[in-house]
Amino acid sequence: MRVLAYCVMSNHWHLLLWPRQDGDLARFMMRLTNKHVRRWLTAHDQVGSGHLYQGRYKSFAMQDDEHLANVARYIERNALRAKLVERAELWPWSGAGQTLLKEELRLPLTPWPISRRSDWIDWLNLPQTAAEEAAIQRSMRTGQPYGSDGWIKRRLGALGWRNPGKAGRKRKGKH
Repeated sequence: MRVLAYCVMSNHWHLLLWPRQDGDLARFMMRLTNKHVRRWLTAHDQVGSGHLYQGRYKSFAMQDDEHLANVARYIERNALRAKLVERAELWPWSGAGQTLLKEELRLPLTPWPISRRSDWIDWLNLPQTAAEEAAIQRSMRTGQPYGSDGWIKRRLGALGWRNPGKAGRKRKGKH
């Protein structure tokens, strides 16, 4: 699996992954989460005690332009946004801060399919707008692709998806 960005927190993690082919993401996440759960339950002497995760992992497609950079920034700002560090690159359990880790603990990151900004670290430490964060969180929550309106419409059509309507059934007698 190609890993573009990540941030591991005490109670969750964010990964920006780039699968090579259909089905790779599901297989990778199943292996990762199963191994993590087994190791965590064993380490904490809680084997057989129940669930570790609140739910299934969330994923969404994204446009490989500034939208990818915005998602990577959202991920690698996680510890900064949580006020755990003064600067994003000071969180060693992230792509931005992994140079603080011993060499054997570092995760080899895949080069991005777009050029990374030359001022990446400075830009990473600037707050994202509320609209940027809300759009990314909406994609995380709904699974809807993240990108320009035109790109999203083309992706939804190419994949045979449709925009979800209002939840629930239509009322009788209402059209």
